[in-house]
Amino acid sequence: MSDARTPRSGMPRMAPRLGWERRWPQRRAVFLGGVLVRGAAERNAVNAPIQGSAADIIKLAMIAIQLKLESENWKAKMLLQVHDELVFDVPKEEVEALQKMVR
Repeated sequence: MSDARTPRSGMPRMAPRLGWERRWPQRRAVFLGGVLVRGAAERNAVNAPIQGSAADIIKLAMIAIQLKLESENWKAKMLLQVHDELVFDVPKEEVEALQKMVR
């Protein structure tokens, strides 16, 4: 993670596991700002790949679950995502089967 804090030529970028990049606009703050600004920018640089990878994982899971729900004609519906949790509307007869499928 230390390389996330090292500015490269131009605008530094931070990339999680799946490869998308996030620009690091606080680059100037690291060099021109005080200790507090520099610390906040470095924490953001270290945290971005971790949070980005977690977001990528939940997105891939949501896509896979939705494809399975549609292809197997489930009555259950995926309603929303809250952080690292998915919320479903599920008929009583599908609750146990959906729990097994989602895990």
